[in-house]
Amino acid sequence: AARYCIERQKRVDAPFIADVCASFQEAVVDILVTKTIAAAAKVGARAIILGGGVAANRRLRDVLDTMIIAKLPGVPFLLPDLAYTGDNAAMIAAAGGIRMLLGERTRWQDLRADPNWELGR
Repeated sequence: AARYCIERQKRVDAPFIADVCASFQEAVVDILVTKTIAAAAKVGARAIILGGGVAANRRLRDVLDTMIIAKLPGVPFLLPDLAYTGDNAAMIAAAGGIRMLLGERTRWQDLRADPNWELGR
């Protein structure tokens, strides 16, 4: 939606793009926070943990912290240090690099992607 907004306006000036990006971030943060609070309240969560690459987003960290305090008093909010919030893609690349150095190889023709793969299998 942000991309199409920018393309429709045919503007590339920094203030406009910064405004679109900030608006996009606010929309995403609002959705994530709203759904997290609702889910935690529904299941009676005893704690909320933010993890993964998204945990590096300072706005999400701040808003989620504020809303947990307001809507779920007494529920601890656990955050990793920013140093531990890297994207999993970097971890996968590092693991692949190590395997390559160890001589492990898989021909691309032998790879089988499963777009319906589920966690826990």
